[in-house]
Amino acid sequence: SNKVIVNSNLTVNTSGVLRVAGNVNTAGLVSATGNITGGNIIVVGTTTSTSTTTGAITVAGGVGIAGNLYVGGNAYAGSYQILTTNSVVDGGTF
Repeated sequence: SNKVIVNSNLTVNTSGVLRVAGNVNTAGLVSATGNITGGNIIVVGTTTSTSTTTGAITVAGGVGIAGNLYVGGNAYAGSYQILTTNSVVDGGTF
């Protein structure tokens, strides 16, 4: 089967597919041109967001969310603050 086995946890096939059984740590950029799929994505960065281009996660395109969204701080749309930690919506306090 056209693959190179580096060790029992790492294989690379001739199509360029890299399979890792375990954690991947990198000091540089990780990029993908296709979808990234799997379990939960957890980001441990703590960079504060002060604009659309700052923060622990930034997204150049849109974001679609099929489930609930929880915001622990203020929420902004454009440059307008739309929710604060003391906002009241439908009788519930944030």
